[in-house]
Amino acid sequence: MVAMVLEREGFSVLTATSGSEALQIARSCPGGLDLLLSDVEMPGMDGASLVRQLRAESPGLPVILMSGTFDLAELRVSKPARFLSKPFSMTELAEMARAMVHG
Repeated sequence: MVAMVLEREGFSVLTATSGSEALQIARSCPGGLDLLLSDVEMPGMDGASLVRQLRAESPGLPVILMSGTFDLAELRVSKPARFLSKPFSMTELAEMARAMVHG
C-alpha cells in the first residue's frame, strides 16, 4: 500500500522484503537513492543498521524510518532523518516524502 501511494504521488519506488535485500538494491541503483523509507524492524537487518551502512556510502541520504514501537532518538540515526510513528496516514507519508526529496 505504501509503494502504491508513493507511486501515485510520482515517486519511482524500489521495494525489498528484508534489510539485506534493501542494501543490495540500494547499492545497485545507478546514481544512488533520493530517499530511503524503511521500517525499523525487518528480517535480516534492522532499519537503523541499514541506514548506518547506506550513510557510510552516501552521507546525505534522506531517510524516513517508520515504527510502531521505537522513536528516532532511540535509534541513534543522524539527520537528515525523519520518523513516522505507526499508524500514520498516507497523506502524512506522501507529504513527508515530498519534503525530504524536494526540500
